[in-house]
Amino acid sequence: MKQADKDSPKAEKQGGWPRRLTALWPEGEGLKLAVPALIMVIIAFIAAHQFVKPAPPDRLIILAGPQSGTYFQIAQRYQTALAAHGIAAEIIKTSGSVDNLNRLRLNEREAMIAFAQAGISPQMLVAASNRNSDGDGDSPAAIEALASLYYEPAWLFLRDDVQITDFRDLAALRIAKGPLGSGSRALAETLYALNDLPFETGAEQKAPDQLSGDDALAALVLGQIDGVFTVGSAHSPSIKALVAQPGLSLFSLPRSHAYARRLPYIDALELPQGTLDLARNIPQQDTALIATTAMLVTTADLHPALIDLLLMTAQSLHDQAGLFEDAGQFPSAHKLSLPLNEDAARFHRRGPSFLQRVLPFWAATLLDRWLVMALPLLTLLIPLLRIFPPLYGWRIRAKISRPYRLLHEIEHACSDPTLKQSPGKTPAMDRDDALKRLSALDKSVENLRVPATYQADLHALKFHIQRVRDNLLNAQKNDSDEPPLSG
Repeated sequence: MKQADKDSPKAEKQGGWPRRLTALWPEGEGLKLAVPALIMVIIAFIAAHQFVKPAPPDRLIILAGPQSGTYFQIAQRYQTALAAHGIAAEIIKTSGSVDNLNRLRLNEREAMIAFAQAGISPQMLVAASNRNSDGDGDSPAAIEALASLYYEPAWLFLRDDVQITDFRDLAALRIAKGPLGSGSRALAETLYALNDLPFETGAEQKAPDQLSGDDALAALVLGQIDGVFTVGSAHSPSIKALVAQPGLSLFSLPRSHAYARRLPYIDALELPQGTLDLARNIPQQDTALIATTAMLVTTADLHPALIDLLLMTAQSLHDQAGLFEDAGQFPSAHKLSLPLNEDAARFHRRGPSFLQRVLPFWAATLLDRWLVMALPLLTLLIPLLRIFPPLYGWRIRAKISRPYRLLHEIEHACSDPTLKQSPGKTPAMDRDDALKRLSALDKSVENLRVPATYQADLHALKFHIQRVRDNLLNAQKNDSDEPPLSG
């Protein structure tokens, strides 16, 4: 009855997974090997996790320029594109390129990008030194470029009554060069220095040389200034306004190729006659210009997944042909004045990864992080999986070999009843003692559980035990049948 209860469905259900586990790994031999291996895998997983970057942030700050500028318009396009991938981008108005780079340098570990004009020198970034002088011990963040996005020509518009033939003639003119912190003023300062011209800086924000946009155009029309020097896309509202204003002409810059040779971030461009306005034939002749580039920049610690997403966005927004750009020319890893980010350099060489091409942004990012953790685990699991089967087989064979050794001891001890106990020798035993030890050995072997592939070895052991028992019983019977010796 008890045996029936033990084999009942209820008992089987209560046994459940322990029985199945024991059948798979008899007497826990597999577990004795699997548990240390599992601990090693967990340790490797924890170690690998330390080298995996956390998930990318879902919020990003974009440092643009003035609300009326091209940077702000482009920032809005990036904001819309990033929102489609679940990234909330906040646009912050600034004074321009220098202001953007200064704010990046002082970034308090927020995910932040900016648009900046190539060619801003470290000497122009004065805010960083001011920050260090506060005594707080913080170092400015390292700034790196992700790509150049498009050409930003330098435009010099003069009143028609102003006649000059060379850039050096600007020394005697009143030129608006843009506000402090703007890229236009930064490039103007560089060009003035190359031509050994004095560069005056107005003390007040509304000083004539700091005017830009509508204020500069109004001052130009009223005759308060002689010209406007500005840097920006041909599609920017301020450039369009200057082109549309009667009585102004665009200056053709002599020695444009010389500037391009002296400044690595500068290209010499030619604007054909009538390109800006065919009806009014503006410009009225082929015009030589120089152009820098607009850069997408960030801090060195921006998440790599965000870098890839930003560059994929840049590809979709800036790879078309323009007035000066060929199709596919931008975004580019060239014409930069800041170090190129390593992840961005990889993207420019190879493009987006396979996962990024076929999966949504967050899914690709999650799977990529898993793969980074899986690679070191696989390097550990593969040798473990190769070692586990032979090690497991060795332990099973060792279980069968131990009873064999005891059986051989019993058989050897009984083969010579006169064998005496001595160092290194098995003590002799009589047949009754041997039979008792064989019975105990037989019971222990009956309790052995081995996989099906080792059942033949187990049956051979049982056969040998039985053969030794039969030999002992036959010898014992022969001894009892012998007549006693007569005196």
